[in-house]
Amino acid sequence: MSSSESLTVATAVSSVLDVVGRSPKKVHYTQGIAHPERLLWDAWSIKIDDTLHLFTLSIPRFDEQGMPIHPDDRNNHPFTIWHFESQDAAITWQDLGPHRVPDGKAVYQAGNVWSGSIARIGGRLLEAYTGIELADSAHPFIQSLYVSTLDENFAAKNDICISSASRDYETILEAGYYLQPRDQLGSIDGEEGGNITAWRDPFVFSDPSGDFVCFAAKQSVSEAALGMGVLGVDASTLTLLPPISVADAHQFTQLEVPKIVFVKHIGLYLLICATTNRISEQQPAADVEHSIRLYSATNIDGPWQPAGRETSVIGGVDHLFGATILDVDEQSNRLLCLAPYTAQAQEDRALTFAPRFFLDLSQLGEADQLTAIFD
Repeated sequence: MSSSESLTVATAVSSVLDVVGRSPKKVHYTQGIAHPERLLWDAWSIKIDDTLHLFTLSIPRFDEQGMPIHPDDRNNHPFTIWHFESQDAAITWQDLGPHRVPDGKAVYQAGNVWSGSIARIGGRLLEAYTGIELADSAHPFIQSLYVSTLDENFAAKNDICISSASRDYETILEAGYYLQPRDQLGSIDGEEGGNITAWRDPFVFSDPSGDFVCFAAKQSVSEAALGMGVLGVDASTLTLLPPISVADAHQFTQLEVPKIVFVKHIGLYLLICATTNRISEQQPAADVEHSIRLYSATNIDGPWQPAGRETSVIGGVDHLFGATILDVDEQSNRLLCLAPYTAQAQEDRALTFAPRFFLDLSQLGEADQLTAIFD
């Protein structure tokens, strides 16, 4: 990286760091979130008592010169993870402001921070998220998985890199995952001309058999996979398990922002994730199909079967991507979910959040396709 590039990135990171610590505006949003100052995408959440906490990636709508930032150019800017909360089951949301920004002092997240998760594990709040190395302009997508312990106000006590595509390159390959040649890792042109490196979007969860992290990965250059690993007792290590393929993996090339929940009253694990059929980073965004998919299994390692008899794709969520399961409503036998609009949605909706929707669990394996119910 040239000195001018380093200065530009350092200035951008310094600018976004200034955001953290500001008192958030007491703003409420109803039936979705259309933030007037920020673009929002990818969702993860946690329910604490009766409060839903939503986290999302974000950048300003305008750059430092006051020019609009095009949604397709957002990777050229440092991300801020933004925090919202709801006390009425996702009908309204309060803006709590910034939660996390890149850490210029941490090697594996100096470049940026991407999507993750927060969960209560063993009596403590754990956050998992994606760190991006500050490499050079030709290799901006070198990814790592981080875990942090949070206090009850969601402030980080520590940040530990539990797996790095660069640092742990050989270990990752030995576990059965795919990464491009080391000298091409994180290439802006994708892996072997395909889509970019996938070692991201960690979702941390607890199970009777242990504490786990699932994440977006690949098992070949064109085969998306669900990554899985066992989290160490002190949450500072990750032991990789073999990559997991879902039943209809041949239908897409990228599996992103996965979340796994166990629904006790039906005795099944559910996996919600986002997928695309992108085959090249040079593909126009409008040519890429975006889907939200749901799968079920009796074990976390599968086999993961489509939620519908004919498809795993959720119907009725056009231009939505990167969903989260906010809550499991056992009494009504349904999932409460939320997702943002993609950049391909109508201009006034692009990179905002749609209203909440439900998925009827009585339709699992019964309907040809599960369809979102907006209510």
